[in-house]
Amino acid sequence: IQVHEGRMADHEAKQNGSEAEISNGKHCDSDQSDDDLVNKTCKQGFCRNDLNHFEEYYENTTTHGIKRIFEKVSIIRRLLWLFLVIASASGLLYFIVNRGIRLSTYPKSTTVDILQRRGLALPAITLCNQNPIRNSTITKYGLDDYLLCLEGGSLNCSQQLRPDVRRLSYLEILEEGGQSFEEFVTDCQFGIESCSNLTAIKTTFVGGRKCYTINADGKLVARSRRQALQLSFNLDVAEYSDITDIGVAIIVHSRDDPPVFETAIRIPPTNRGFISFTVDERKLLDPRYGSCGHKQLTFYPKYTRSACQQDILLQAIVNECGCLPPEAPLSVTSAANCTVEDVSCISVLELLSTLYPEDINEMCPPECNSFTYNKAVSYSFSPNPNNNITLLESYNTVNAQLQYESFTVTQFIESRAYEFGDFVSDIGGQMGLFLGASIISICEFIIFIADELKDRVFQIWRCRKKMEKKFSTKKLKIQLASVA
Repeated sequence: IQVHEGRMADHEAKQNGSEAEISNGKHCDSDQSDDDLVNKTCKQGFCRNDLNHFEEYYENTTTHGIKRIFEKVSIIRRLLWLFLVIASASGLLYFIVNRGIRLSTYPKSTTVDILQRRGLALPAITLCNQNPIRNSTITKYGLDDYLLCLEGGSLNCSQQLRPDVRRLSYLEILEEGGQSFEEFVTDCQFGIESCSNLTAIKTTFVGGRKCYTINADGKLVARSRRQALQLSFNLDVAEYSDITDIGVAIIVHSRDDPPVFETAIRIPPTNRGFISFTVDERKLLDPRYGSCGHKQLTFYPKYTRSACQQDILLQAIVNECGCLPPEAPLSVTSAANCTVEDVSCISVLELLSTLYPEDINEMCPPECNSFTYNKAVSYSFSPNPNNNITLLESYNTVNAQLQYESFTVTQFIESRAYEFGDFVSDIGGQMGLFLGASIISICEFIIFIADELKDRVFQIWRCRKKMEKKFSTKKLKIQLASVA
């Protein structure tokens, strides 16, 4: 403080000396105007004050190396210190840019954890007979040639329909041509209880077939590996057409996902299928930092990637074919149900969706929280030929058993690998390494800049006002003396 007060006193004395010289006319050169003298005097005073601020800064700053540059030592040593400070500052600047780029790319890491559960709800299980329409219904409406034409991939199959059949509802045809749940599923047991007593059975249409979904409400909860879902099916092989494969299609999917027939597990007749599954849980980062996303769907209440893909296909059918297909779960549009004649249009759009799946995938990002089921399948011959069962009866029968392989959940959690706190920590560490600086050093530099700006804005203005007042007084005295 004493040193600072001494410097201020010296500065005031020098400024008073300059003012005295102006008053005595030492700067009043005949070739200089009053404004030039004022600007010159104020500039000299400002430069002296500017040097005082800079000297105070480099002598007291906590940043290493700057004071060494201005020590009264050999010029070589000062230049060496100058080079070291510039090199360190350049290295620090490079590191700041590097860390800033890493922060802006939002890097992420995935943590894998295996959790043991005491019980797990079964996924939704959709059951379909691979026969889409019973042969008696096909014969009744004369659909043989029409279905054969669609199977061949023709774009114009409407000519194969009778005029009285073309405008029939396709949904009603599937309803009439499909089996009821009691006809199709002859036995459904979960543990020792009947499925119908434990959960609701939901009718749905998948891939042009009448199907049934079990456990859509999530009420079937397995608490031991022995607690399995036992199913027996009656295929009604006599009602199969010549172009259809025989068997049962079982789709294991999340309760939020619509069933997709292409992902079904097929069990042929005279076989028992053993389906075991494990569950994976994924928690992805939101769209700001990760790849997951969300969008409003037209036909499904909750967003999933599978629901989004199906939603796009259904909207395309409504827009291009002008009707609502049987697979649509909600009647949210004013479009009428598709007719039998519209099936050819639906088939073309479904074919296009399989030819260009990447376009649909880009429009449907994965959901942020999801459950996926990993399935394993094995088969055994059933029923036993020693049970005196005829060949037709054996071909009518299919059995299936579904259960959890284990009660462990593999959890995948995405998290940010580099956050703003890590960025600040890295910058602080490198500032200390390169220049020995800290937050205090930054504050010192800000105060130094603020002082300089204050002097530039206010000090010269005050100096000009003071000098102009003295010049006005001096001129007045000279004019009065000349008059006298």
